[in-house]
Amino acid sequence: MAVALDTSAAAPFKGDLDVAGLEDFLDVRRPPLVLMTLTSNSTGGQPASLENMKAVHRLCAAHGVPLFIDAARFAENAWLARERDPRLASLSPAAVALAFFDLADGCVMSAKKDGLVHMGGFIALRDRAVAERIRRSMVVTEGFPTYGGLAGRDLDAIAIGLTEVLTVAYGGSQVRDLVVYGFMIVILLLRPQGLLGARKADAGRV
Repeated sequence: MAVALDTSAAAPFKGDLDVAGLEDFLDVRRPPLVLMTLTSNSTGGQPASLENMKAVHRLCAAHGVPLFIDAARFAENAWLARERDPRLASLSPAAVALAFFDLADGCVMSAKKDGLVHMGGFIALRDRAVAERIRRSMVVTEGFPTYGGLAGRDLDAIAIGLTEVLTVAYGGSQVRDLVVYGFMIVILLLRPQGLLGARKADAGRV
């Protein structure tokens, strides 16, 4: 959006995508996908509005182009959208984030940001066929799904981080510890072996 380049302007959603410009582009070219960054790094971390996301979704659907989200700062975007759009004020940050993701065909995320962890990330897809192609191609660089990649500990940390970031990370800090410890207690009670389970050695093969 042109207003995003005006540092003196007080527009609430400088991270919005230029829908008219995108339409002109899609009329002459068909990219593999359209990527919506939440929040927008190129405009200094400014949030995008849900209404803009809906408009981009309709445009991509009309042109048959998948819409993906760069979700590195998705929770920050949800909190800011909730604060700046009165229509979202009654929703929880998690509900606002879900409304954005409901409009996307997939997302990519560096979990070192709103995942609140020191390493890792993920790709999430609706299309199982595309997911399977990516899984096969990652054998060369990442390993088979049954080994390699992130340790179970790191995956657990991402799960906790994604929960914390949508509850208190961008809000008040008074109940932060309560939320995190409560989540950990639930895991210990329901899944003492860890979120992803544990492997047992096969004595017959040792």
